[in-house]
Amino acid sequence: MPVLFSSHQLDLVDRLCDSIVVLHRGRVVAQGTSEDLRANTPLRYRLVTSGETAWVAQRPGIEVLGRDGEGMILAPVDEHAAERLLVEAAERGGVKEFARLRPSLSEIYREVTES
Repeated sequence: MPVLFSSHQLDLVDRLCDSIVVLHRGRVVAQGTSEDLRANTPLRYRLVTSGETAWVAQRPGIEVLGRDGEGMILAPVDEHAAERLLVEAAERGGVKEFARLRPSLSEIYREVTES
């Protein structure tokens, strides 16, 4: 039985709903399962190394978005750029963490409604 559930508590929506529709100014700006919505977001990674990281900003296909504690938040142009970065980071010394960031539904909402 279909049920329409409307809420601004997006963590609750994410846990309870099978399908999500995001409305902005009366228009549908995103729809699908939460996994579908996450799959359509830009790639973001967190990299933490034991060495210096100034070289990362010089890598082609990698944009440094900022720092997160001891880590860097990165936006590679594609998975291959991310893989090349990981290989180079490992060759330069210890990689403590290299993880794809999964945006929350709130972050997805903010991204699709910016305009």
